[in-house]
Amino acid sequence: MKRNIIVLIWVVLLGYRINLVGSISLTELYVIIQIPVLWKWMSKSHFIELTKLRNLFLCLFGCQCLSEFVLGNSVQNAVKGLMITVMAFFVLLFFMREIIGRKVSLIMIPLGMIISQLLFGDQFGFAESGDESVWFKFYVVPLVMNGACVLFLLNKKWVKRNVVLIFLCSSILMMAGGSRTGGFTMLLSLMLYLAVKRTKQLSWSKLLKALVPILIIAEIFYAFIYVPKVKSGEWGSEQNRIQMATIDYSKNALMLVMAARTDFFVSLTAFMDKPLWGHGAWAKDESLEYAMLFAQLTGKDEDKVVSSADHWGVPLVPCHSVLVAMGTRNGILAFVCFFAIFLFVYKKSFFVLMKQKTPYISYLVIASIQAVLFSPPAILKGSIAVMWAVLLAFYFIETKSNKNEIIRSNCNL
Repeated sequence: MKRNIIVLIWVVLLGYRINLVGSISLTELYVIIQIPVLWKWMSKSHFIELTKLRNLFLCLFGCQCLSEFVLGNSVQNAVKGLMITVMAFFVLLFFMREIIGRKVSLIMIPLGMIISQLLFGDQFGFAESGDESVWFKFYVVPLVMNGACVLFLLNKKWVKRNVVLIFLCSSILMMAGGSRTGGFTMLLSLMLYLAVKRTKQLSWSKLLKALVPILIIAEIFYAFIYVPKVKSGEWGSEQNRIQMATIDYSKNALMLVMAARTDFFVSLTAFMDKPLWGHGAWAKDESLEYAMLFAQLTGKDEDKVVSSADHWGVPLVPCHSVLVAMGTRNGILAFVCFFAIFLFVYKKSFFVLMKQKTPYISYLVIASIQAVLFSPPAILKGSIAVMWAVLLAFYFIETKSNKNEIIRSNCNL
């Protein structure tokens, strides 16, 4: 019980950040002190997959160092970029150690996220902008999603009977409030959960076959319920309607990705412009090339881009994707290394998913993939590292379950 409370506090303090070279949480500062202990634990854990992951992170770190050196980036900017990679690995290791070695209950993680959100708000302060739709997306949505996770981890019979209802209600609530990301994360998590429940053995072909009818239903929902309700103003925010208008309220869900994730494609363009070494961490868009491209794609006034740069300063080269940002900042070698980490984590995650088939794991898989694809790099050392830690801890427990049933029961599996 005591250890559960301590871990709850560390999860909460992930949301309290200070400026020290870059933005860093109190939990990350504590993790830095614990690095020697964590390294020793990793060496003694006899978890060969963790050693492989460490080597992949070392390769990524080395490629990033090489890129920053070749580009001649400032020490401060380079260190801020490198620390994201370093802290992501050790935050992951810290929470894995707590779950595996200290037998901490997993419910402390979403519960801590809820308390942190209530006390400190979102990581980037967007919820304090004064815009109601922004407040809903960055303050209310995380509370709803983590609240659903708490329910899933309660392991109660009434929760098990109403998993579909919990996913659907939270999804519709968030979509109606203007958060497509939150809404579709829960909807896709439900789809994945239903697909794996229909698949008895680990087989990609069987999983894909199970997904096909579910995807068809999702497309029907998007085309004949979501789009009309956003267009009529019943659901969503004004920003949702502006984005949908740019694709003429297309009923093709893939077109929505183009409209809603323009920053992803602009970041990808920046990567393609300098594929070998990238632009460097925290590089500025001095020519406003990418800011102008973003304005063109979203139908915004280009004159406002210039006036904004004059008033607020030159914007950074866009990196609104953890995955793509590895290439945008540090080139193809860093991108390949991180993509290898991405594949490594989700290969293990899908193994666990097919074994456990729980709504919580389904959510973690979808939510973390969404975050890696469409969130800024700083998220890697926060929520993504925590979600990866849980997924890999599940993998460790699953592979060792025959030897250590005690760990399984203490992790609420």
